[in-house]
Amino acid sequence: MMNLFQLYLDAAALPTYQEQQHFIDTLAQKSAKLAEKLQALLADSNNTLHLADDIRHAAKRLQQQDISGALTGSRLGYWQLERIIALGGMSTVYLASRQDGQFEQQVAIKVLNPLIFPVTTNSKAFAEANVAAKLNHPGITKVFDAGITEYQGQQAHYIVMEYIDGHSLDTWLNNSKPKLTSVVQLFIALCDALHYAHTHQIIHADLKPENILVDEHGKPKLIDFGIARLKQQDEQAPAYVQHYVRALSRHYASPEQLNGEPLTTLSDTYSLGILLRYALKTATIQTTLLADELNVLSVKATAELPEQRFLSVHDLKSELIALTEQRPLSIQPAVPLYRLRKFIRRNPIVTALFTFAFISIGTGIAGTSWGFLEATKQRDIATDAKNLAEHKAQELEQVVRFQSAQLASINPLQLGENLNTIIQNAVTKLYPSDAIDDLRYTELQSSLNYTDIGLSLLQNTIFDKTIIAIDEQFSEQPDIQTQLLRTTAVTLNELGLQNLANETFQKVIQIQQGYLGESNSKTLQSQVYLAEVLYHQRKINEAKTLLESILPVQQKVVAANSEDLLQSLNIYGLVLLSLGNFTEAEQILEEGLAKSIAADSSYKEHFYNNLATLYYQTGNTEKAITYLGLVREVYKSKFGEENPLYLTATINYAALNHRQGNSDYAKEIFGRNQVLLEKVLGNQHINTLLNRANFASLLIDKNELPQAILLLSKNIADGTPLLGETHNSVLIWHDNLATAHHFSGNFELAQQHYEHAHKLMQQQRGETHHTTLNSQIKLARLYNEQENYAASEQLLLDVKQKLEQINQLNGRLFLDVQYALGVLYRDMQYPELSLTQFETLFAANQNILNDNHWQLGMYKMEYGITLIALKRQEEAKLHLTAGIEQLRRLVGDEHRMTLKGIKHLNML
Repeated sequence: MMNLFQLYLDAAALPTYQEQQHFIDTLAQKSAKLAEKLQALLADSNNTLHLADDIRHAAKRLQQQDISGALTGSRLGYWQLERIIALGGMSTVYLASRQDGQFEQQVAIKVLNPLIFPVTTNSKAFAEANVAAKLNHPGITKVFDAGITEYQGQQAHYIVMEYIDGHSLDTWLNNSKPKLTSVVQLFIALCDALHYAHTHQIIHADLKPENILVDEHGKPKLIDFGIARLKQQDEQAPAYVQHYVRALSRHYASPEQLNGEPLTTLSDTYSLGILLRYALKTATIQTTLLADELNVLSVKATAELPEQRFLSVHDLKSELIALTEQRPLSIQPAVPLYRLRKFIRRNPIVTALFTFAFISIGTGIAGTSWGFLEATKQRDIATDAKNLAEHKAQELEQVVRFQSAQLASINPLQLGENLNTIIQNAVTKLYPSDAIDDLRYTELQSSLNYTDIGLSLLQNTIFDKTIIAIDEQFSEQPDIQTQLLRTTAVTLNELGLQNLANETFQKVIQIQQGYLGESNSKTLQSQVYLAEVLYHQRKINEAKTLLESILPVQQKVVAANSEDLLQSLNIYGLVLLSLGNFTEAEQILEEGLAKSIAADSSYKEHFYNNLATLYYQTGNTEKAITYLGLVREVYKSKFGEENPLYLTATINYAALNHRQGNSDYAKEIFGRNQVLLEKVLGNQHINTLLNRANFASLLIDKNELPQAILLLSKNIADGTPLLGETHNSVLIWHDNLATAHHFSGNFELAQQHYEHAHKLMQQQRGETHHTTLNSQIKLARLYNEQENYAASEQLLLDVKQKLEQINQLNGRLFLDVQYALGVLYRDMQYPELSLTQFETLFAANQNILNDNHWQLGMYKMEYGITLIALKRQEEAKLHLTAGIEQLRRLVGDEHRMTLKGIKHLNML
């Protein structure tokens, strides 16, 4: 977007009238209106903008050229200028990196046009630095430094600022077409930043799209406080500043700003209102009510008289927050219908349930959903389906999306907990306590998975009938039919009803292939969704085959950085990761990350997470921590610490630090996170339970077994009523509790929990699932310590055979079973056979674990002990030393394995 004032400075710096006129004529070919304004501005410049005269005279006298854009590759102090990221008449902005070897940092450096150096004092040139340096707010660009540089005999001022990886507000609005709800959140953040500046007696005075950068998460940053002025300052601003204010951003400037009157914070309020109006024209409107409310706010903010506007941007922020909470605006008349609409939006499920109950009681007919395509409306739509206009179809799609979003927001775990409570209350009311066999009732209750029961009710009473209704009513309108079915299927997948989601996506694909063709982008996208469902169903090979057929076609018919392609790469990377194809998975995920960064897509967070998982599984824990740390910082800056996303990322971050050997740091993180999780989500939330379980695993490794046993026992007590005895998490807690008892020497309790977990894992997850096989290896190791060698060998050989059957001889489980066999045969006094197992282990490990993984240190240490049994002391000493060193570095001196290795090394 061309800027009038910047064009004015470019023209004013030209030494002759003829050159200025040529500049205007060239501009007129692009914008006649802008050229006309520039002509008038130049004609009036002698009386209004003295700085321009000074620039012209200096340019003519010194015969200088603007070299501010020719500094790429140069160094300013310890900053290396890498590339230009913004170019204007007053300055050039570079991306720069720190080169002093202390630490890595990227900044933006603004280099002012050298033509103004001879006529501009340092105090004027550094006004932006002086103003912005006083401000410390996440929504305002930080200023770090300022100085003067010399290049080819010319001097120029420069300012070192925080680098913001984002787009201007207008670019963000036009490219992403955000929903109005996202726009509201963005303006809440803008109000917060401006209110902070205003409370520090500073106004911005040049709010416009170019001076608001929006990052990948939709968070805004205010930039360019170059003309911001202190409130109530005694000294009148110079004339050139006043004209700069009037000419630079006329479209967004307040009436008093254009008239050259003293500025107040209400001028910023006016500009913000204009920006809100601009955003309303560009964003995706979800509901007309929200759009109407935002328009009311923009009208109030842009009142002609300052006293008729909001008293402060803080008041505007309060109204915007009211919109996010579905509360009525305080400036809206108290119309009953308006307040009723707000109540319904604020309580959609309560309202829907009330409506459902009313209809059921009044007519005796059960509804098919909570306001979701009711039976009577379905018949009306079916009657008029052929005559539906396009906008009606779009409205229907919006309704379905809204209803699906409401259903998807249901927490299945909370649903199960509520169902459990309802059943308990019903039993208590129907039967006296002495009429119930407490033991049998408790056993029955613990054996039920209330989460699955709740989801089954949702499927039978809502989704099955919804799908039938859609098929019956829109069979002759395949575009609408597939849109509604796909929206429903996405919701099913999010709720965990993968079987029905699979069937629904299959139906969508079949219809789309018939009327759109196999290579249509919509057909391909539906297949990607199906692949994601297959992945969640653990049908990994089916998902891989489907994606490998989709990707080549998709790369031809969609944009290189499109969301559809990023979704495909993300799922394909996960599929390869599940199959143990780590090298190929890394290539795919890195490719997806690069594309998502280039497209400024939110998929970047998915690739960060998945790469963290990959590097953890391949033993590169340090890199995994780096990627997960990036995700965690994004969530923290976006939502704060007391947010479920941040708290969940922190669980994984702490777990990775534990695996990296930073156990004390991880212990501290787990402890703090546990307090926050219980505060924010409660004691029985799945993430609270997950943090507690990971915390217990750390304590097991640190040999703090009593506390680990306490945490895991609490998890089982809190989580079993919520999840059910057969839930995978509950079984893993039993498995880990068995490990804690095992290492405590309480073999009897350990065996009970191991056998209980292993039996149910076989039933629920299957005999070849990795959690089942891992539990079987642990049980075999316990049998070994109990000297039940035959049972231990039978279990381990069975695991090895199953891994061969499913072609999984290149993963961690194969290493674990080889390790367990090596230890078993050594304890059975078969050191040669033990040696063979360890050699097979190390041969298979070439592409799995490295020296950054503590388990490899354990394998080296145990191999050394086997070499001792073979009287190969020198070799044993080398392997023991290497293993102990690795264990010390990664899990510490007090880890049980480290101590075991030191004991055998001392015996040598």
